[in-house]
Amino acid sequence: MKIISALMLLFVFSLPGHAQGTQRELESHLLHKPLLLRGLYGGNRLAFDSQGHALSAYPHAPFTLSGLDIKKVKVQGNTAEIEAERVGLCYDAKAGRFARVSVGKNNLRISVDLAGVTDWDALMDRIFTNSPASFGADLPDYWKAFYHLPLSADTEPQVEKMNDPKSSTFKANLAAVTPPRLRSQPEPEFSEEARRVQFSRICMIKMIVDSSGVPRNLAIEQPVGLGLDEKAVEAVSKYRFTPAMKDGQPVAVVLKVEVDFHIGN
Repeated sequence: MKIISALMLLFVFSLPGHAQGTQRELESHLLHKPLLLRGLYGGNRLAFDSQGHALSAYPHAPFTLSGLDIKKVKVQGNTAEIEAERVGLCYDAKAGRFARVSVGKNNLRISVDLAGVTDWDALMDRIFTNSPASFGADLPDYWKAFYHLPLSADTEPQVEKMNDPKSSTFKANLAAVTPPRLRSQPEPEFSEEARRVQFSRICMIKMIVDSSGVPRNLAIEQPVGLGLDEKAVEAVSKYRFTPAMKDGQPVAVVLKVEVDFHIGN
């Protein structure tokens, strides 16, 4: 009985040390790092299994609202409890990169199952990243084009070569094409975060206006951030045009449009 009691006591006292070691490793990986949350998950309470898979179908969040500032990591048993604040991404056109921007109090709690996990870094890398380009398949096609990532298999075929601005055929025929005319243009909405910090910018969207005057294959040409790019794509997808004409026939053409997000005084 004394031997059994001693073994039980040793086991009980070994757990806190193991948990503290795990916590130190996770803190080293997560605290004070410019991280992004993979999966574009919204909401303020998320949970992941020991493989890094989300445990629920969480709402979608814009890519430029996926930044995280992790404040605290606490390991309790086989669970890591992570407290973080969401951070916005704002595009600096001159620098050609995103900068992190505080969007006010937007707290997030994340639970991660650690049962059976031996490689903490690999698990955390399945949930977090520090590179926007590493989002891969998580990004919508209109963002993939910006990062030159492969598009989804079901993406509509691009227009023929004559509509490629880099093509000599396109340049030779450009004068013969009457450009499309905008018929209806719904106003874009502001994201809550952009409105909160009075964020005003101009987003540029590249698209194909097909022969019926409907936008197709939208892509972000110059982003702005803070969730406004998704709002721009949503608005532009509802634009309607009188189609471009060539030799008396409607044709599809490539078009760029600017979407102005401006908060007046």
